[in-house]
Amino acid sequence: MDKELELLDLVIDHFVKKGSPIGSKFLYSSGDIDWAPSTIRKYLNSLEKKGLVYQPHTSAGRLPTVKWLDQYISHIEEKWLKIVDYTPKQIERFRKRDNLRGFVEMLWDVADGVTFGFFSEDDYYFLWVGNLLKKAENDMEQIIPFMDFLEKKRIVTYLKDKKIATDKVTYNFIWYENITVASMYIKTSFDKKDAIVGVVWPLRLDYKKNIAIMNKFLVENN
Repeated sequence: MDKELELLDLVIDHFVKKGSPIGSKFLYSSGDIDWAPSTIRKYLNSLEKKGLVYQPHTSAGRLPTVKWLDQYISHIEEKWLKIVDYTPKQIERFRKRDNLRGFVEMLWDVADGVTFGFFSEDDYYFLWVGNLLKKAENDMEQIIPFMDFLEKKRIVTYLKDKKIATDKVTYNFIWYENITVASMYIKTSFDKKDAIVGVVWPLRLDYKKNIAIMNKFLVENN
């Protein structure tokens, strides 16, 4: 399974960047792995039989299933702990209640995806989409339902009913209007008020980068 996990990391890394199916020829030519194409195909076939990848059509490369992404995130949470460079002063600046919106904006500047934040006990909701359409150029068929997801505050209604551990990066995949929305978030406090802050996007988030950013915030905030 070690080689399958190694291949899993590579396929999802390239999928997040490209937004298209990843095949054995591409993986071989990328220079990221020194296996023969036949070996790569063997492991891709094994992963497909386990329901971790699928082919959208004959002769296409593979796309990750939600089951695979779930396993991938659990895997990288344990081993990928690269820290981004925030100063304690920057983190302290965004801990106050009246700066939750500022933190959401700051998070968007360094994270991957649309960032959000809200206080658990009230209806405040801050959203930062930035250059959404530029980032979405490879996901345009999913953007209309995704915008509806954002405008109707579905992330708020979804997370308010969940039991979320404090000061721990959590993730979920949310099925909405024929798209799968990937969400990563933390429950923490701003001026002693519980808040949930995170990142959402239709499936193709940079999971490694977002885990690192949120873990850095939690380290500095404790």
